[in-house]
Amino acid sequence: MRISVPAEKSSHPPHRLLSVSPFYEDHELLRAIVEPLNVIITESCSRRDSLFAMLSQFAVILCEARLNWKDILSYLAEVLDPPPLILTSRMDERLWAEALNLGSWDVLIKPFDRTEVRRVVTSALYHRSGLLRGAPAA
Repeated sequence: MRISVPAEKSSHPPHRLLSVSPFYEDHELLRAIVEPLNVIITESCSRRDSLFAMLSQFAVILCEARLNWKDILSYLAEVLDPPPLILTSRMDERLWAEALNLGSWDVLIKPFDRTEVRRVVTSALYHRSGLLRGAPAA
């Protein structure tokens, strides 16, 4: 995976562009074409690498437990500095134990309690920002 940064500084933050192709020449050509634009290009050669690129750009990931959260967790295990994964679900103590044992950050119970959601997300953000600054993990 390769990231190209815009050549010129702009007063606006750059847009992010993901280029997925197994052909290096596609990336080269696209990079040359969009060079004058205010973009950061992330080049990926596979769908799997693309998923890693997308997942790693978020500070925290919230996922409904009925979705295939174990796949997301397995992808995150391969990402350098992965974002915490928080599951959302109706009350299910078995899920809560399984999710935490497999590496999920936490489980938010539906219906959502504002205070609990803010506490869990703030905790995950704090943990994530500490890891990104190089602080030891808690």
